[in-house]
Amino acid sequence: MNTKGTGSAYRESMAWTTCIATAVAYPAVMAVVLANPASAIRTAWLYGGLVFFLVVVEIVLGIILSGSTEEAPDDERDRAIQRRSSRYSHIVLFVGVLCAVVLLFGQSIALDVGVPVRELLADPLLTAHVLLFFLYASEIVHFATIALDYRRGG
Repeated sequence: MNTKGTGSAYRESMAWTTCIATAVAYPAVMAVVLANPASAIRTAWLYGGLVFFLVVVEIVLGIILSGSTEEAPDDERDRAIQRRSSRYSHIVLFVGVLCAVVLLFGQSIALDVGVPVRELLADPLLTAHVLLFFLYASEIVHFATIALDYRRGG
């Protein structure tokens, strides 16, 4: 266990910045991806760039915030907030996986029975887009829950 801790001010600030960075950067990438959603190589490069951007933001802001906030030991409230935020984000991710599975079955059934479907709806890349959407949505829920719980006092 981390006996020194990093303090609730640090955790709240990092949660806010990560939540905002993800909530702004992901829709920007999606706007570019949706211009040509069937291009797997372009999509992979864009998502790779998004992950790189978020890692750089985390590192830079983590360094800045660690120098400007004081350390405090972890307590029960910190662990409760972590558990609650993980629970909520796992629910969102679970719903996303279920949606992707239903989409895969629907695509397969539609193609088997000969139902005319548009090109994007039959493309497996649509399933990847759905999974990635729910992955980023679960991360936003995770960090928003942490930030709001610390703001409310846990």
